[in-house]
Amino acid sequence: MMDDIPEELERYFNDYRMILVDIKDIDTAYIDDQETRDMIYAIQSIYDVEKKDMEQILLTKEAALTAGYITKSKWLIEEARQDKEEINMCEAMERYAQRKVEEGKRIGREQGKQEEKRNVVVLLLTKKLGKLSDQIIHLIETSSTERINQLMIQIFDIENEDDIIKFIH
Repeated sequence: MMDDIPEELERYFNDYRMILVDIKDIDTAYIDDQETRDMIYAIQSIYDVEKKDMEQILLTKEAALTAGYITKSKWLIEEARQDKEEINMCEAMERYAQRKVEEGKRIGREQGKQEEKRNVVVLLLTKKLGKLSDQIIHLIETSSTERINQLMIQIFDIENEDDIIKFIH
């Protein structure tokens, strides 16, 4: 791995061969142990979902935990920590996908509420002060939820755009 090692340091370096195998390239047909074969197949499936048939993969808790840690798949680790003897990879992935969809919907709703709140603040301030500068509108649109909430509380005390800047910052 190292080239051009100074002569005085050569004795401190081992020059050994290392064979690295990419787990994605292992042919599981040559693995005798069923649990190991299933675990490697599951790992390959996680890395390449479109090419693997997850329905036929059943993992023990230990194999699922190992596959989860290797692939850094928190959803699989969570599945393995439940009180189940076997984890069906297809069902586990479907539950994970459903949670992600629900989380996306929740985040979308929350973002929609925050955007609406910003729009209301701009509308109220426009009604109170007249046309707002593009800078102030941008400042409101990019402010945190906490800042927008503070601005809404102080809206009756705002007399000009400088007050808006003061309350947001």
